Amino acid sequence: MTGRQGGYSRFIAFAKIALPLTALALVASVFLVSAPDDFEGAKLVFSKADLEELRSSLRVKDAVLTGRSPSGEIYKFSADLVIPDGPSSTQLTATAFRGEIEYPGGLRVNLISPMAIVWLDDQIAELSGGVELHTSDGYSAFAERVSSNFRSGVVESDRPVSATGPFGDINAGSFRLFRQQDAAGKLTENPVILFENKVRLVFTQPDGR
Repeated sequence: MTGRQGGYSRFIAFAKIALPLTALALVASVFLVSAPDDFEGAKLVFSKADLEELRSSLRVKDAVLTGRSPSGEIYKFSADLVIPDGPSSTQLTATAFRGEIEYPGGLRVNLISPMAIVWLDDQIAELSGGVELHTSDGYSAFAERVSSNFRSGVVESDRPVSATGPFGDINAGSFRLFRQQDAAGKLTENPVILFENKVRLVFTQPDGR
């Protein structure tokens, strides 16, 4: 009986070490081997503190995910906390989500939201809780929910959106930010924003009137 108890104790001691390390390996595989064909050099950068925390729980603080899509968009996303939906899941929940998309033509789009769910298999992030969108050429928009597709570079929402920019103010039922195709079928270097569904525009003249 004593031998069995000793063996059981040794197993428990081993499990306390092995299981967190297994969890760490699974989480690393979720992040680091997400989609090599779709992202060139996509990686999640862990700090030493993050690695220590992963040994005791399936979560990452101050996570950073970077990558490049096949069509040339460069992504950089960060979050205060990222939690996988299980050890082998490809669904992640991120809080205090911040992202930047840089298009081949140089335009940058910044996204800010309290929460985001990322599906690594589909390469899609669903931002929610009130999403801010800011572009480097002076436009800003707000919607309750926004979707960002890492493969296509499309950012869109089927929820009401309010936006402002050099042209004035606009309200619409939905929007879509995407790169168009030219006559030769080649994608334009920078995207356009298409507002749809009950669009209302308040135009501001260049002199401010």
